[in-house]
Amino acid sequence: MRELDLLAEANQELEDEVAYLEAQREGLGDRFLSEVDRTMSSIEQMPYTGSLVAPFSWNENEIRRKRVGKFRMWLIYVVGPLFTVVAVKHDRQHPDRWKKRLK
Repeated sequence: MRELDLLAEANQELEDEVAYLEAQREGLGDRFLSEVDRTMSSIEQMPYTGSLVAPFSWNENEIRRKRVGKFRMWLIYVVGPLFTVVAVKHDRQHPDRWKKRLK
């Protein structure tokens, strides 16, 4: 089983979302973080179960996304020699805003 790594930008998005949710309701940020951990474990065990972000690829590696529990957030990740989360994205954010990170 390969480990999942986070780009610095994705890690910042994760921290920002946890802080935002915690400000909305006490304990919600922790609940979200638990769901992120569960989603990341799922990706590590079965990386190809996430939806393919078509027709986009990076260095011939697939880009996939997986929803974070019941939250309206997605982990966008690269399936390759290393699994890398490139974005923690909300449903309403522009779908292409994270793509410049792969250059």
